[in-house]
Amino acid sequence: MNGRDAFINPSSGASYVWHIGHDAEESFGKARSIEHSAPTTGKGLIRQQGASTPMALRLTGTILHSAQHSQFIYWWNLCETQTIWFDDFDDDRYEVLILDFNPTRQRTLRNSRDPSIPYHYWTYQLNLEVVRFISGPWTGVTP
Repeated sequence: MNGRDAFINPSSGASYVWHIGHDAEESFGKARSIEHSAPTTGKGLIRQQGASTPMALRLTGTILHSAQHSQFIYWWNLCETQTIWFDDFDDDRYEVLILDFNPTRQRTLRNSRDPSIPYHYWTYQLNLEVVRFISGPWTGVTP
């Protein structure tokens, strides 16, 4: 999507390219669960691998346009009934569910980006759980 964050509805093909992409993301990756138990023979530990942890993308950013705030609410609501695709600025694509969208309204003297909200903007935290890796370096890994 040309280096911009975007949401895509895989059911309809509709998409929303964000006005402003996310500012930061927490580290994300996979963790493997290993249990250790003592064998009956007394010769070392037995390792048993469990399921790996689910992958989540935790993003933070700034919303300076009322339309972006409305779109985030729309896409969060859509995740009540289906998964969506998230394309990041590096064109990696993930099938996700939006778990949390937490905007905080911030007062400002002047928001010149959107005349409909001249005295505020939002900062936000967005938590996406990955259901499937569609493209990018994690493709082929179980989320």
